[in-house]
Amino acid sequence: MVEIAPGGDLSTGRWWTAPEIARAWPHLFDATSGHLAFPVMAAVADALRVDLGELPAGTYSVPTGSGETLVCLSMVYPACRFLPVYGIGQGTQFEPRAPLNGLVQALAAGGDAAKVS
Repeated sequence: MVEIAPGGDLSTGRWWTAPEIARAWPHLFDATSGHLAFPVMAAVADALRVDLGELPAGTYSVPTGSGETLVCLSMVYPACRFLPVYGIGQGTQFEPRAPLNGLVQALAAGGDAAKVS
């Protein structure tokens, strides 16, 4: 049982982990930001490649929130470097508890990623 009330388990001020979501809703698909499974991200990556076509090798700044888009782009464009940019609009705020932060920083080559406040 999940309490949905002031002071309850479900609130906008708390980041749920993937295991917590799976326990609370075991028969539902978890589409929480930063929780997409890699097979789903691979499908998104393939769709991005179809939509964008070839990209010349280089460095690209990517509006980033939870990190899936940057990870997907990195999967299909290995000759490119993608730098996350946060804080440029709705959905691009940096969330320190987001599960993909470490991977996003690693893909951005050692954490010298652009951050906009």
